[in-house]
Amino acid sequence: MRSGYVKLTNNTAFLKVRSKLSNMKNKLVKTIKQTPQSLKALMEKLKNMKAWYFDRDKIHPEGDTISEINNSTGITDDMYQGDMVLTEEQIDEIDRDTDEQLAGMNYSSTSKPRRKRQALVDQKYPANIWSKGVNYYFHPSANMKARRAFTKAANWWEKDTCIKFIQNQREDARVMVAGGAGCSSNYDYGSIMHYGGSVGAKFIAKGRPTIIPKDEMYQSTLGSPFISFTDLSIINEHYHCKEKCDPVKSAKCQMGGFPHPQDCQRCICPGGYGGNLCNERPPGCGRTIQASPAWLRFEDVIGRGGDEVDDFDVCNYWIESPKGTEIEVRLIDYEMGVSIDGCVYAGVEIKTNKDQTLTGYRFCSPKAAGTTLRSYSNRVPIITYNRFDTTKTVLEYRHIPATSDRSKPSPEVPSEAAATVKPTPSPVINKPITAVPNVKPSPSPVITGTGFKCVDASNCLSLKAQGFCDRMKLSKATVMKVCPKMCGFC
Repeated sequence: MRSGYVKLTNNTAFLKVRSKLSNMKNKLVKTIKQTPQSLKALMEKLKNMKAWYFDRDKIHPEGDTISEINNSTGITDDMYQGDMVLTEEQIDEIDRDTDEQLAGMNYSSTSKPRRKRQALVDQKYPANIWSKGVNYYFHPSANMKARRAFTKAANWWEKDTCIKFIQNQREDARVMVAGGAGCSSNYDYGSIMHYGGSVGAKFIAKGRPTIIPKDEMYQSTLGSPFISFTDLSIINEHYHCKEKCDPVKSAKCQMGGFPHPQDCQRCICPGGYGGNLCNERPPGCGRTIQASPAWLRFEDVIGRGGDEVDDFDVCNYWIESPKGTEIEVRLIDYEMGVSIDGCVYAGVEIKTNKDQTLTGYRFCSPKAAGTTLRSYSNRVPIITYNRFDTTKTVLEYRHIPATSDRSKPSPEVPSEAAATVKPTPSPVINKPITAVPNVKPSPSPVITGTGFKCVDASNCLSLKAQGFCDRMKLSKATVMKVCPKMCGFC
């Protein structure tokens, strides 16, 4: 409830920060204006963008993203960028940086350049980083679910950095993990977050995006549920973890990876790559597939069925082709009902981007069908992931001659030539169901003539009392996916 949030934040220090935050927002609104030219270009881009970029399903009535949850509970305006609780010192530093950006300050060659705000570096750095570990404690309002989520997140950062999280309430510098309405975190030095394309109340009310990437194919990737390779690299740099490995004696990482600060003989790798040197496909679900000049089909089914779980099931595939060729991948179909900002419940990531250290293009909507991507090399990692129900990805792929002129359409293979190619069987992967604490296994699916599963999730009875079938205004696809039997679809 919001009352718990108010108790935690209704103090003199927080009210002072809230006032400063409001003043900074007002200053930005009055100062930042688009030129007629930039506004025209933006409107033209919006007009040309496909509608599926902005279509969203709804899984949870209170919201599926931090922005939606905080907006529904009315706390967005109290937070910096919608989800961060600032100290007075932090907001003063950000306000000064904002003034510099608004003034367009041009530094001379002898003065300090403006900082790139991906990890906060001020005049106190590195004295103000958590050099001896991140101290934290749980407020009594934090329930077991919140504590478990924080501990898992801390373990993720510990796994691939030199940072340690220490439960210690006595230190002056510490993080309080509290329960209450909405989602928020302290703006710690090194926090790296990117918001979904529909962040903010204006999108929620009008169904329009507030963030549009220069490469619009990344629209569904914004708001990612994963710690990216770039996030890890920046944090390891910020906390001097990379200095622990001698470049001469350490692993010679490929694909832009870097030596692991806890074991310099193995590497931290970009998504879709694994092995000690980042030159192998990651272990586990998935396989390497060879492309041909003819279109071949790829199908992947992933997920445990039933309710949302904390951890993702992930499969890693490589599509490869001969040297001197590039690979085209087109999305044929994706399971409906999980199209959420950032594809936070399930999705497919297609890494055709030139820089393989970056996240690939993610999709989680059937309306994205027909999207075609082209690689810059003869390998394309494909990553499928899921933590809610079961989803199916259907792709087609082929290789084409490599060419520097990417503006020309790719040549179609004549039907006679295509007929001589023996396609390999489409890989249909069902990830084995593993035991997960507090997750009730779903009953065996009842399949109708259309392949529809007439099976309710285990929490449907509680959802019924909240008006899941009629009053929540959820999409038909979402209702059919979660509680089809209870809501009268079968």
